[in-house]
Amino acid sequence: MAARLVLDEARCVGCFACEVACGSENELGPAKSWIHVSTDGPQLVNGNLTLAWKLRLDAGCTLCAHLLARGEQPSCVHHCMAHCIHVEN
Repeated sequence: MAARLVLDEARCVGCFACEVACGSENELGPAKSWIHVSTDGPQLVNGNLTLAWKLRLDAGCTLCAHLLARGEQPSCVHHCMAHCIHVEN
């Protein structure tokens, strides 16, 4: 079974570190990456405002294959401060 990224959106804090790390590691240019963070909300839920984050991968994502080949984590996983992204085999 091929490796895949697992995204736990409930843990995401919207820091965008994954986007920056992806773009930098893969030399994609300014403000470009293969992972994207977007807001979901704010929404009124049971009288409280809530704000969540959605994560999306583009088809170009290789899971930083060059890093995986060396036994390292993809750049987005390594730089995620909320630990909401991980690799599953």
